[in-house]
Amino acid sequence: MASAGFPTADLPLRTLVAFTIIVELSGATAIILGWKTRSAAVAVFLFTAAATLLFHRFWDAAPGDAMVQQLMFMKNVSVMVACSCCTRTARAGTRSTTRRIRASTNY
Repeated sequence: MASAGFPTADLPLRTLVAFTIIVELSGATAIILGWKTRSAAVAVFLFTAAATLLFHRFWDAAPGDAMVQQLMFMKNVSVMVACSCCTRTARAGTRSTTRRIRASTNY
C-alpha cells in the first residue's frame, strides 16, 4: 500500500489493512461454507473492484512494472467474475449452512 501513496505507519492505513483482512477472510469463508453466499459474494465483488481500480492501474505503471500490474488486474477481474457467478447461481444447497439454519428454526 505504501507503493500506492499511502503512508506506512498511519492509523487509517492500519484500519484499512484490518478491514481488508476481515472482508477477504470472512467473505471467502462464507462463500465456502454456503452461509449468506450471495451477500458475501457481493461484498467480495465490491471490495475487489475497488482494490483493483485503486492498486492495479497498469495503464499508469512504469513499463517494467506494467506487466505485473496487468496480471494482477486480470486476476482480480477473474475473482469478480467468480463472485458474480456466485450471486447468480447460489442457492441453499443440501450441505449449506444457510439451509441447515433454516431447517432448524423452521424459517
